[in-house]
Amino acid sequence: QYIASFANNQGGVLIIGVSDKIPRKIIGLDYDSLENRIRDLKVLIKNKTKHDENFVEIQQIKLKDENNREKICLVIVTAQTLQVIGVLQDDGSYIYKKRIGTSSETVDPNEIRKSKQLVYSTNFDYLTYLKTFVKNMP
Repeated sequence: QYIASFANNQGGVLIIGVSDKIPRKIIGLDYDSLENRIRDLKVLIKNKTKHDENFVEIQQIKLKDENNREKICLVIVTAQTLQVIGVLQDDGSYIYKKRIGTSSETVDPNEIRKSKQLVYSTNFDYLTYLKTFVKNMP
């Protein structure tokens, strides 16, 4: 739902392995299950959004926690899409999320469609730039 909400707005970045509560802390992920987690996440996104284009980039990064220990985190970069992205629910229906401020809210897909009339690309340049940025991180 977070990924769809970013795609339905102006794109965004989600970091997995950082606490939600402020002050945020680097908690990291289990390195041994990381490959499976990335693969499963890609499959989940594809199955739940039913969107043909690749609008998500997932990259692992190393960050240091408060004790200066390296932790593995995932950065999920989501581009704004031309099409409205719905999220498939267990009952077969779709919900439509949009990032509004710091929250993800359920909105009418027509509202999202209207805001997307000014989008001319799927932000390929944005993803390319962020992919380069993430690869060049220390």
